[in-house]
Amino acid sequence: MLNTEQTKFCETHNLTEAQFFGKEKISGNLYLPHLTSIPECFSPKVDFLDLSSLTSLPEGFNPQVGGSLDLSSLTSLPEGFNLQVGGSLFLRNLTSLSEDFSPQVRRHLYLDSLTSLPESFNPQVGGDLRLHSLTNLPECFRLQVGGSLFLSSLTNLPEGFYPQVGRSLHLNSLTSLPERFKPQVRRSLYLGSLTNISKGFNPQVGSSIVFTGIPEGLSLEIAREISLKSDLVFGRRKD
Repeated sequence: MLNTEQTKFCETHNLTEAQFFGKEKISGNLYLPHLTSIPECFSPKVDFLDLSSLTSLPEGFNPQVGGSLDLSSLTSLPEGFNLQVGGSLFLRNLTSLSEDFSPQVRRHLYLDSLTSLPESFNPQVGGDLRLHSLTNLPECFRLQVGGSLFLSSLTNLPEGFYPQVGRSLHLNSLTSLPERFKPQVRRSLYLGSLTNISKGFNPQVGSSIVFTGIPEGLSLEIAREISLKSDLVFGRRKD
């Protein structure tokens, strides 16, 4: 049974009671980018859901989204909030995560404003994971990503960090690497600020390792291709 607020919401957006509670799927996409709040228990079943101006989530919010879910204006999530999203999940302004947050995202996960992660963070991401503002990682942090992993603001890596990346790994602010750093990267590894390489550096990279300059200790044997921004290339690119 809908209350007054829920009834008004359904009338405004042309939804039935069954669609409001997710008992009946909404045909197509639902665009609500102007809303800053939604009623409690709103849990639609929909292909795409745009709530990009929402600043907080009410109790009972548990949508079923076959495509992408845009929650770009949220700065925090309630405890216990987890999602399965068939497309991408946009959480661009989120500044912190709860210990139990482990979403399942078939495509890309956008967490551009996070500066740190809880030790238990273990999402299932089929596409890219974007952590552009992250400045540190938990010890022995392991991560498997189907697409690319963006860690563009990290200046150092903890021991035991062994990511498995289906496309490219972006570590453009690192100046040094821990010993025995051995990521598995199917395509390219970006190390634009690296100034030296340790003896144990032995990544598994399918395509290329990209530097801005030539780091101290560099050996041509550690990669198939080494690309410099000055168009200086060692080896032959193999896609």
